[in-house]
Amino acid sequence: LSNMQKKQNQKFKIKVTISGIRETDKALQYSCVNLIKIDSTVNSISDFSFQNCQFLTKIEIPDSVTKIGKNSFERDSSLQKITIPSSIREILENSFEECKSLSEIIFDTNLITRIRAGTFKGCSSLKQISIPSSVTHIEDNAFYNCSSLRQVFLPESLKAIGKCCFSKCSSLRQISIPSATHVEDNAFDECNSVLKIKVPLSSKEIEPFLNIDDYEIDGIIVDNPSVSIFNARNKKTGKQYVLKTYKSTFFSNWKIFYQGISVSNINLAGIIKIQ
Repeated sequence: LSNMQKKQNQKFKIKVTISGIRETDKALQYSCVNLIKIDSTVNSISDFSFQNCQFLTKIEIPDSVTKIGKNSFERDSSLQKITIPSSIREILENSFEECKSLSEIIFDTNLITRIRAGTFKGCSSLKQISIPSSVTHIEDNAFYNCSSLRQVFLPESLKAIGKCCFSKCSSLRQISIPSATHVEDNAFDECNSVLKIKVPLSSKEIEPFLNIDDYEIDGIIVDNPSVSIFNARNKKTGKQYVLKTYKSTFFSNWKIFYQGISVSNINLAGIIKIQ
């Protein structure tokens, strides 16, 4: 739709109340509705229910709802705020993908254990997110290309951050990763504004580093002023590793360039076997 068509549509406020059913369906896909109120008779939002509702600015989800289906609000480009009620136990894949105006997400729930793959992918207006204390896994691409995201608050319960989870979050400045968390490949790829990433690593995971020539570096997971963590492959065995390095005056002329990030003054300290 053109900008003029959108402005014309916004002159009319279309409000829909959904009631008398237990589960929403796809009836409102691609609709011009502006406001949606879900009645307390509903306990599940089905897959694709409100996908591509380009003029939807507000939705009210009652405490009766326990599940938000996959792609349910995908590409609702006018949606600005969403409150996840305390009853929600599950939010499925890509549920809010490409909600480009979504700037505020409030989690009132402490029942969900996973932020599913691609859930908030491409939410380019989102600036801050606090992950509920119940969450143990943030899956692949969950916040991929959230280009305005500056702050992320992770719970101590977190066990894993998936591949490319925060990749292309180009405004991300600082993040602290809990001690028991496993960070997968390219989780912070192309986060070019990062000033500090705190990553506790157990010394028991570190193996002696023998020969840099045996390893091929193919990506950066973390880069901060004191430590860098790289994806790497052993050229001889083909096995994947994560390299942990400390910056110092040692190897001061050696620089590694990857996706626009320059890492210099590196003292190779150890490797963490991941496979």
